[in-house]
Parts: sequence; structure tokens; C-alpha cells
Amino acid sequence: MKNLALKLPCLALLLFAAFPAAAGPETKNAGSGGAARDEIVIGCVVPLTGEAAIFGQSIQRGVQLTVDEINKAGGILGRTVRLVMADDRGDWPTGAEECRRLIEREGAVAIIGALMSKVSLAIAPICQEAGVPMLSPTSTNLAVTQVGDFIFRACFVDPYQGVMAASFASRYLGLTKAAVLYDMGNDYSTGLAREFVTMFDKLGGRIVAEQTHGPGSTDFSSQLRRIIQQRPEIIFIPDYYNDAALIMVQARELGYKGKFLGGDGWDSPELARYGGEAVEGAFFVNHWASGDGDPDTEYFTQLFRGRFGDDPDVIAVLACDSMLILYHAINRAGSTEGAALRDALAATELELFTGWMSFDGDRNPVKSAVIMVIEDGVAVYSDTVDPIP
Repeated sequence: MKNLALKLPCLALLLFAAFPAAAGPETKNAGSGGAARDEIVIGCVVPLTGEAAIFGQSIQRGVQLTVDEINKAGGILGRTVRLVMADDRGDWPTGAEECRRLIEREGAVAIIGALMSKVSLAIAPICQEAGVPMLSPTSTNLAVTQVGDFIFRACFVDPYQGVMAASFASRYLGLTKAAVLYDMGNDYSTGLAREFVTMFDKLGGRIVAEQTHGPGSTDFSSQLRRIIQQRPEIIFIPDYYNDAALIMVQARELGYKGKFLGGDGWDSPELARYGGEAVEGAFFVNHWASGDGDPDTEYFTQLFRGRFGDDPDVIAVLACDSMLILYHAINRAGSTEGAALRDALAATELELFTGWMSFDGDRNPVKSAVIMVIEDGVAVYSDTVDPIP
């Protein structure tokens, strides 16, 4: 079971108990705007309207639920948390304008956001210049955290999935021979493939075949024949679900009997619809699974369902984690002052709803990943892969 003392499981029950000093002396709010002395303002920049609104609303729900539970348990440092939402509409100039408003007028001491990497890249320089920590739940572009030392993210970056996939194949399945087939015209695909190859080799495995295809390809038979000749135990396919399903169908038709493994680009019901029997038993890396059997996950799912009427998606869970990271960091810092909060964030070591995590030197999370497996046409929880020491 997960380490309940380090996370905020059963949020309303253990938030306050996790930090008995939470009701201690007030510290001044570092924001320059309209924050009262008895409150801590957290800003959140996400698309609440526009094409990506459904994802922005998931972040809003996850953060708001967590803030409400924090306040029920006594707040942070004895002060109420006030969440201020800002709608970036999926547009980076709007996101930049709203970020400035949250910092300069609302007195936000930290920013959760953005959803999209393009907006995160616009607001990160503003946060860095102001000395206000920013934590994106979902932006995976490597350049986001490279803006500066006040910029963090809660999701793992795309290439990291390749590391965790290799770890699962080697350390959990005990396999020693792998092949890779990926889209050479897709940064997501090439990034995962590169990291998988490197880590699988470091863990003592052998890449027996490495093949590529171009964007829009539909016939993978020549690459698959070369792969199958080398008798790999597993084929890593870091493509999106449509290409991956087609590859698996063709591999089975050519007589391949081994295992398949992919990244979160497989996370769609369409994978099984396109792939049918060929994808049964295939594994893929993901950020979180509602059916992992952990009582904290079940508690959070029930809490979310009771509040909003449906189950949380992974975006809502990453948003909850983001607020929990800030909660712990502010308590450890004993202050909302920017540099102190930045340093506390950098020192994060927590068990969260998406697993154990810390930050690396670029403020990207080193964290657990879940492995999903296709059973009877449905992706279900298989394993949790812990970070490699």
C-alpha cells in the first residue's frame, strides 16, 4: 500500500494531521495585489472556454476540490486558501495577460497552469520574472521548465514514458530482448523510442531490432518482418492508438506471438475497436488508473463523484496533485515568499495520487507510472512502476 503518512489520503481527514503546525502564526502574503493578510491566493490559468475547455474544467475541478478540503482541515499556515481561476481560452496572449492579473492584482503566491504547453511557455517567463512559482499539471514540452528555476510541472514529460516502459519490460516482466517500431516524423514517438532504447540497454536488455515508419503509413509489413526475424520478446510501439492498433494487427497476421508495449498515446477506447483481438494483453504506460486497488484512489474517486457527478479523469487527478504539492511546499517553507516556496518545491518528496514523486534538476517530476493492460477490449490497471533509483 502507498505510504499514507506522506500523502494527503482521505483529504478531509488527514490534511490537518499531516502538519500539526498548520494553524501556527500567519506569514505575510508575498503577492502585491488584493490578497488579505488572512488568506493565501493560488492562481490557476487554464482554458475554461474554447476548444480545450473540457480539459481546463477538469483542472478547475481537481484544484477546487483540493482547496476546499484543505480549507476544511484548517487551511495552510492558519490561513484560508483562495483559488482564483483565469480563463486563457487556449490562447497564449490571453494566458499571459491573465497571469499578470493574478500576480499583480490578485496577489497570487503561486500559479497552477497552464494546460497547454504553448500557454505555459507564455506565462512561465512572467512567473519567473516575478519570482512566483508556477506548476503546470499537464504541459509536457521540455522547454517549459527550462525557462527558469521557479517553473515546475506535475506530469512526467513524454520521453520519461520511454524510461518507465523499459523499466516495466526489464524489471517487472523480466524480458531481455526487445524491438522498437516508431514514427520518425513525430517528436512524441521518437522521444519515447530513444529513451526506451537507452534505458532497456542500461538495465541489461538487448534491442534486437529498431525500425521506423513515416507519418501516415498504413503498411508496416516490411518493418515487422525484419523485427520478427530477430525474435523479440516484446515490441515497443510508441505511436498513437490508431497506428499502434494497425501495427499490432499486422504483426499478429505475420505470426508474431510476443508482447506489445506502448505509451499514453494508446489511451483511447478506439485502440481496442481498431485492433480487436490483436491488442488483447498489450500494455501501455499511463499517469494514473482509477482501478489500482489503492484505498486512497477509491476515496478520491468517491469524493470527486459525489461533488461533480462523474469520475475524475487523469487531468483532474494531476490538478489535485499539483495543489497537494503546493500545500506541502508552503507548509515546509513556513512562508509564501517566492524564493522560499521555490526551494521547498524543489525539495519535494511525496506520495501523491499519481504515485511517489520528486523533482529532478530541471524541475520535472521523477515519479511512478501505471501500466494498463487491454483485457476484453478494455484498458485496466496492471502494475505501478516505481522510479528507477
